Amino acid sequence: MLTSGHWPWWLGAASLAVVTVGSCIVARRPLGVSGIVGRFVDLRAEFESERRRRAMEENEAALEAMLLAATAEAFGPAAVAQEPTAGARALPTISDAPRAVASSRGCGNACGSAAERPTLAAHAVFLFAIVAGGLAVQLARGAWRPTLDMGPTFAALFGTGGWAAAVLGVGGVLVGLGTTLSGGCSTGHGLSGCSRLQPASVAATVTFMAAGMAVSALLEGVLS
Repeated sequence: MLTSGHWPWWLGAASLAVVTVGSCIVARRPLGVSGIVGRFVDLRAEFESERRRRAMEENEAALEAMLLAATAEAFGPAAVAQEPTAGARALPTISDAPRAVASSRGCGNACGSAAERPTLAAHAVFLFAIVAGGLAVQLARGAWRPTLDMGPTFAALFGTGGWAAAVLGVGGVLVGLGTTLSGGCSTGHGLSGCSRLQPASVAATVTFMAAGMAVSALLEGVLS
């Protein structure tokens, strides 16, 4: 069954489905990598956002006291002393904001209760585990070795040396730009988005698949 060195398509598809849907159920948010990588591109903004969140949580009690005082001043002490009626919902607090945002963005609102955004440390462990897992599999197979060779096809199209490095650099920038403009990477839209039948992800998947097929046909003509 594994004479080609690869899993059969049905086993790979089932595995991806389990990972994608299972991650959404357990973590209560869509599985994605590009957004996590983006957090580490601008660490200054991430640290500032974390600092503001902590400041808001610390000042919540003071803010609530100020609001109660203003309410008492405007409507009288009776308005502040009045307790909520039975069945009335309490007003959300500042600490509820991260959960509300997560609920509006998370997994089609169908994968579980709302969850706060993971910390940078948790996302760092996630990214490290992806690299470490792939490396461990290759080491176990005895097939990994460090190399800068991109293969004969890449060399035939772009050559080697500085020009090839420049092509890779520009390609990486374009990938990052496309990911930002489309709101996610191809894997995120194709797996997480399409599995939840998100219209934007379906449109994005159709677009990048069509573009990939067109470029492949073009490169095949150039190489032939």
